[in-house]
Order: sequence, then C-alpha cells, then structure tokens
Amino acid sequence: MYFKFFDLEAEGDMDMVLHTLLQQELARHRVISVKGYVSVCRAHDEAAQARIVAAYTRALRTVAAAMTAADPQEYLEVPRIPVERRTVVPSEKQL
Repeated sequence: MYFKFFDLEAEGDMDMVLHTLLQQELARHRVISVKGYVSVCRAHDEAAQARIVAAYTRALRTVAAAMTAADPQEYLEVPRIPVERRTVVPSEKQL
C-alpha cells in the first residue's frame, strides 16, 4: 500500500508535510511506514491486518483535517521527512 499526494507536488513542500504527517500518525497507532509503504504479508494475521486498517483510517482522518487547516504544519510533531521525487524515464526495452 502506498499513498502519494499527486495534486500537491506543485504546492511547495505540502506533499512533504502530508507524507510526514501520515507517517507520524501511523507510528502513533503502532504502524511503521517507510516512505509511505506498508507491506502486508502472511506474517500478518487477521487481527494485525485489522489494526493496520484502523491505523490508516485514523491517520488519514488527521491528514484530511490538516489539508483543510490554515497551516497544516501545525499538526506535525516531528521534523519533516524529505519526499523523494523521481522522473521515470522509460528504458529502451519499454519503448
């Protein structure tokens, strides 16, 4: 699972703020996300999967509130995490 804030890339570092906020809130609810990824695997039983879904639900509610706030950065309690921006260039094999 991966979240990308597409429409916000043109708005300065707002995507960085929201990515950081998402990771902050997931960690608050005991879900660790690296660069916005969460990999659910067979080691996660139904209870663990339910906790992940509940954590995302709570975290995304906070992100949604921040998106409508005058200053979304006020929601951050941790330093901003840089968002890696890459331009995908097709290889010769893909052309």
